[in-house]
Amino acid sequence: KLRLVGAMWGVIRARQGLPYERKTQEGFDVNAKHLVKFACMPNPEELPADSVTLAFERATHPKLTKLITADELVHRQKALAMIDKLCSAPIEIAKFLDVGLVPALNEGATDKDPTVRTLTSHIMVLIAQDKHGRERMHQGATVPVLQNLIVDEEEQVRAHACKCLSALCIEVSHPVTFEVVARGTVPMLVERCKEENTEV
Repeated sequence: KLRLVGAMWGVIRARQGLPYERKTQEGFDVNAKHLVKFACMPNPEELPADSVTLAFERATHPKLTKLITADELVHRQKALAMIDKLCSAPIEIAKFLDVGLVPALNEGATDKDPTVRTLTSHIMVLIAQDKHGRERMHQGATVPVLQNLIVDEEEQVRAHACKCLSALCIEVSHPVTFEVVARGTVPMLVERCKEENTEV
């Protein structure tokens, strides 16, 4: 119908002796400009082989959690650094908990690399400060892992482990508090006080 109206209008204007120029649809002009702009953009540069990027929306948390136990050391370090940054928000902690962050952290705590253990232990502190995080750590048997970390060779790891145990016991009546005591953590801490430096 639009073509017919345009053709009739052109005939009428021709009989009247008036100039007629058919207008191009605005949508066509916009699309054409967009295609030209996109075609003129350079190809994106390739990312480094050791890069760790955020996935799209809900895929971010499973991807980063899985990378905690990746084969490449740099991937483990970068993933943990990103998780550490994201876990400053409670909603992000909840999303990580749902994809198995606690078991992954338990495994990361045994890593041979001190940077991985330091980042892992700090994230554990953030998780322990969250009510749901404490519950997941209780279910995930994290207390024995923390008992191993309080005798770690890295000072920062030991400090994080002690802080994490303190956060776990913030609710006196919580089951995880009873677990911390029942597993003999208190005598271990007392023993550590004899040799530990004042900063820890």
